[in-house]
Amino acid sequence: MRARRRAERSSLDPAALAGALEVLGLGAMPDLGPALAARADRAHLVVGADDYRFRTIAGDLAARTGIPVDVVDDSGHDPTLEAPAALATIIARAVSRLTT
Repeated sequence: MRARRRAERSSLDPAALAGALEVLGLGAMPDLGPALAARADRAHLVVGADDYRFRTIAGDLAARTGIPVDVVDDSGHDPTLEAPAALATIIARAVSRLTT
């Protein structure tokens, strides 16, 4: 699965990726902190342990909003690929918390 995903990513058009980042990158996104804070009781942040940039962002967002954060060990930016079992456990725990 990793090899397939890597091959798919390698085949993407660099100019199209650059255009997507201009529109969809963090620098182009509005601050969703206030909207998330309004629904902090229904939100949960998940980040890979090795994704230092997004760990910082998640920590800052959690500090501002009170939203819980789970850090997925042995994972970078893509826990769905790098640590699916750990991610499934985190999701199950979060859903359980939200439904009780």
